[in-house]
Amino acid sequence: MPRDIAYNRSANDPANNTGGSGSPVSRGTWIGGTVVALLFLIAAVILFSRFGASTGARATLLTYEVLSDSSVRVSLDVARPKGETAICAVKALGADGQSVADSLVQVPPGTSTSTIFTQDIRTDGRAVSAQVGECTGRVPTPDPSGPP
Repeated sequence: MPRDIAYNRSANDPANNTGGSGSPVSRGTWIGGTVVALLFLIAAVILFSRFGASTGARATLLTYEVLSDSSVRVSLDVARPKGETAICAVKALGADGQSVADSLVQVPPGTSTSTIFTQDIRTDGRAVSAQVGECTGRVPTPDPSGPP
């Protein structure tokens, strides 16, 4: 007399494509889950690059004035956290577009988050324009006792 034999498929059996609850996981579920995970990853990268890596300071070049063949005056609108120092990279360019000065401008702490700051910069030749680059607001406060 033949008997019906019931086979018990284990969770390790590749033919048993289940999500652990015993019900099969469809191909559409896998694709949907992958798409959601990728969208989450892209959103996280965008948010981190926009907000997480912020240096706490930024500047806009308002004006520049050529004072002589060896100096230029720049005015910056600097935004940084109240009470913090900011350091901004400023570049002066000659008529050929080459840099005639690369300078780090230190903006002292202020009582507001936005400050108009003017600085004279020495150049290696006559400047015809100026640019402001990146700024940082994470400047350590110097130790009053001096270096070790």
